[in-house]
Amino acid sequence: MVDVLTPQSDEKAVETEALFREAKQRARRRAIRRVVAIVLVVAALAAVVAVVVTSRGSGRSGPAPAVGPTRTTPGLLPQETLQFRPVLATSEGSCRSANIREEPGSRQAVSLPAPSGPLPGVPNSSGSAGTTGGQGCALLGPSVLSTLKIAAVELGRSPAGAVLVTVAMDRSDVARLRAATGLHPARFYAVVALGQVLSYPTGSQLSSIGPTGQFQVAGGLSTKDPRPSELSDALRARLVEMKPPAGSSSLQF
Repeated sequence: MVDVLTPQSDEKAVETEALFREAKQRARRRAIRRVVAIVLVVAALAAVVAVVVTSRGSGRSGPAPAVGPTRTTPGLLPQETLQFRPVLATSEGSCRSANIREEPGSRQAVSLPAPSGPLPGVPNSSGSAGTTGGQGCALLGPSVLSTLKIAAVELGRSPAGAVLVTVAMDRSDVARLRAATGLHPARFYAVVALGQVLSYPTGSQLSSIGPTGQFQVAGGLSTKDPRPSELSDALRARLVEMKPPAGSSSLQF
């Protein structure tokens, strides 16, 4: 009997072919897994980009939402800054009534209710000389300082019993104010808050504010005048009773 044997080379060829097929299948599976992973990553990135674009688009498209007054506690006045503006002109005529719910933009010229009467070197519609007193109107330039950094609104009393209102300012703001007004000692500036002019200090007075930052912004007020407490509310500053700083001058409203 003759035995027929499969040549060894044929067995090796079959085995090699099987190994090639298995290797190809493994490579194919690895490629599929990589493709799936890449697709998942791309989908995740696309979802993130879509969320970002949608959120940005929703913030910019359509009419801008109305921004109401900033309030932190019910009953408080809208928060505002204390502004210092150069006085461009005054008028004996009436101005729009004070609106404590509306703060003028610091970068624009405005006309606001103010102590009436001409100021030396300031154009006035009446053309007559006199001192401040009563109610009038003032044309004011953009503010040289607009600040929220008011630590306290301090109340003192004049010898006649009138209320004097002093604010405690931040040192950095004092430095900025002195730099802006020191070269114009005779120019009048307006202290603006509550939609009106509280007083007319000169550049000399503003540039001489001391390191404590205390400066009298209004004087000669009645004890029944609500503006000191309104100012405390609007500036979000504590209201305290104290004597006026030594050497401060009364700024009559």
